[in-house]
Amino acid sequence: MKRLNIAILLVFLLISGFLFADTFSDTFQKTLPADGVKKVRISTTNGSVTVSTWEKNEIGIVAYKKVKGSEKDKKEMLKEIEIKVEKAGDELKIKAIHSKGESGGLFGWLMNLGIGDFEVDFEITVPAAMNIEAHSTNGEIVINDVEGRLNASTTNGSIKALRIRNTADISSTNGEIKVYYSLLPEKGDIEIATTNGEIELILPENARCSIDAYTNNGEIECSLPNLSNKYQSKRRFKAISKEGGPKLSLKTTNGDINILSK
Repeated sequence: MKRLNIAILLVFLLISGFLFADTFSDTFQKTLPADGVKKVRISTTNGSVTVSTWEKNEIGIVAYKKVKGSEKDKKEMLKEIEIKVEKAGDELKIKAIHSKGESGGLFGWLMNLGIGDFEVDFEITVPAAMNIEAHSTNGEIVINDVEGRLNASTTNGSIKALRIRNTADISSTNGEIKVYYSLLPEKGDIEIATTNGEIELILPENARCSIDAYTNNGEIECSLPNLSNKYQSKRRFKAISKEGGPKLSLKTTNGDINILSK
């Protein structure tokens, strides 16, 4: 018990030091050809991920590194954050790595939990057809105008996927999710889930799909026209808008679900 109390005290002191330390920043930038790349995977522990598109056949990477500490140690601390970019087959992996997080021990444990003295925010620009996989431990994820398949998850943070057009697997533990489809794929699965947060899904007015929505503690509203085979209870809503189309699954434990047409 004594050792446990000492460990808790050390963690408290470390976190307190991080909260009241000065903040320093640095920017990493790189542009790579998109030839042969079908999927971009982005991963960060503390920080946000924003993905946008352009007409260039290139992948643009901007990483904003931030650390908390003393003026004396800032250069060394910024060096400890590595932006790893590597191509494996048809996949490009982009990852923020902190040397303390890979070294084990108490510092490593804190870094892996997302508690620590650093933050990395990514801004990634890709061709519209690129498949995207984006993950963060503490931070929001924003995806704009991507036409490829999407996989996005965060532990603490909201997710926005706007004007997307393909199958998606989107999840958050603590955070709201907003998804806007400019065009639905002809088939496939679309899964949207969060534990604590509201889900808002916007679909084209003439969308063809089947919907299965569930909330344990909240309300479900759906304003899509021309629905058939509807079923609704306090916690669940199921319907088919038209024959064919993708299967949409929406789940939240604590929060409302709103399905809208545009």
